[in-house]
Amino acid sequence: MMQKLAGIDLAAPGVTKIRLQPHIGGNLTSVTASQDTPFGLVHSGWEVSEGTVTWTFVVPPNTMAEIHPPTEGGTLNGAPFNGAEVGSGRYTFVGSLPS
Repeated sequence: MMQKLAGIDLAAPGVTKIRLQPHIGGNLTSVTASQDTPFGLVHSGWEVSEGTVTWTFVVPPNTMAEIHPPTEGGTLNGAPFNGAEVGSGRYTFVGSLPS
């Protein structure tokens, strides 16, 4: 359940590609989850505060991730971002929730 809310989906056999798409809503203000893969740990966690969602995720080495942000528009590590594939690393997405 937490993997679904955090948005972790191991999209391909051998787990060289993952899909990250967090599900925000309800009365929850934060979720965090991790999952082991053959290449390392996938992590996804989000927090909502005052209409802003901050989503931090980690893509393990030798892995690509298809990223589906929880809001339309926002920034990824400080740069404008609407979704794309990213390589391994630690990322932080910040976006505004609709009023």
